Amino acid sequence: MKNQNGITMVTLVVTIILLLLLSGITVTVSLQSFHMANVQAYVSKMKVIQGKVDNLVQENADLDSQGFQKLSELSVTEHAKYEAFLQMLSNPSAYDIDVTKSWDNTLDADVNQYYFFSAKDLEKLGLKNQDMDVIVNFQTRNIISRKGIAYQGKTYYRQYDINLGQKLID
Repeated sequence: MKNQNGITMVTLVVTIILLLLLSGITVTVSLQSFHMANVQAYVSKMKVIQGKVDNLVQENADLDSQGFQKLSELSVTEHAKYEAFLQMLSNPSAYDIDVTKSWDNTLDADVNQYYFFSAKDLEKLGLKNQDMDVIVNFQTRNIISRKGIAYQGKTYYRQYDINLGQKLID
């Protein structure tokens, strides 16, 4: 055989395998980054709501006069939302709510302590681009989202329960 210049079949197969490996790694890292961005967005939205709650508590805002509803006073058409939150409050550990972090067993388990806020209600409070329903206990400043976010194999409904690597302050 003559001295041939060019790509051998072995070189071609190795190159294709390396390209497939690199593309697989790229796709995996991209998906993980996208999911982490969603988790960070969820935590940020919850922190914005937390800031507004803190301001309302400091101002001693009268939410009843502003037309906001307590969770226990939701209409029949919103009963499914009420039931979902009621299950969370009656059995928080089933929803990965860490009762050792900002949870008062008496006040936070009482459905009558919570106000219900839809995305429209949050907009009335000046919080735009909120796409979740939450309940807020203004005595304990506890906020629980109905939507939740999946992270590390669990679904979290409160920002306090997600550990994104930051040091938790007691």
